[in-house]
Amino acid sequence: MRVIRLGSKTSNDPQPSAAGPELKALLQENWARRLTDGSRFMVHPIHRVISFQIVAPYALRVQFDDHTEQTIEFQPILAGELYRPLRDLKVFNQVQIHREVHTLVWPNGADFDPATLHDWSDHVQDWVSKARQWESAATVTRGR
Repeated sequence: MRVIRLGSKTSNDPQPSAAGPELKALLQENWARRLTDGSRFMVHPIHRVISFQIVAPYALRVQFDDHTEQTIEFQPILAGELYRPLRDLKVFNQVQIHREVHTLVWPNGADFDPATLHDWSDHVQDWVSKARQWESAATVTRGR
């Protein structure tokens, strides 16, 4: 099992930049500004991925800064231009934690909002539906 921990004291990696708290403050300021001018803007807590473990093919146990964790099976959603390349297990296993935005990222640019990962059970069915749509669209495109 491979374990990646962001900012681990046992790691030889540099600590994450101080931009994290500054970025959070900026986002909160922008939320407040947008909400006061009448814009529609969904506000949700900011979660950060702090570590993950590969627990099975296409499955990760993801730990968050609020001491919660999710075990996520990604295989059903690996579709479409961005996520289909992750079906190659060698590519999938290259997952890392982005040091500035604190979420899972892959070398091809695939990533997920950490809030989505944090509340995966609330979002998984939507993602599966999207993946089916992406596959249907790809089938139609290939059939032309």
